[in-house]
Amino acid sequence: MENTKGSQIDPSKPSTADPYYVLRAVLELAVEQASTGKGAERHANGQRFESQPMLEISRMLRTPAGCLYQVMKKSQEAQGMLDNGNPEAAKREILGAINYLAGAYMIIDEV
Repeated sequence: MENTKGSQIDPSKPSTADPYYVLRAVLELAVEQASTGKGAERHANGQRFESQPMLEISRMLRTPAGCLYQVMKKSQEAQGMLDNGNPEAAKREILGAINYLAGAYMIIDEV
């Protein structure tokens, strides 16, 4: 499993002490993408995650629907990338979807 910077997380060698190593590794890749990758470059504007437009807009609308729509959109895009033989791009879209799901989770607690 390759992250956005090219280093490897090897799911065939999970930590014996952590039965959730692979899940934790994927979630860490999602955080890395949001904080240093496409999410940070296009959407963050130097703001904390909880203050970024995806969450502020959802707060104004009083619904997580915007975040959930983005999850569906990114999922569809990931499948298209897989169909076109680009699994690395598909994985990046999936990481973005994970971040939008985190945003939806946060909004549910607020509305």
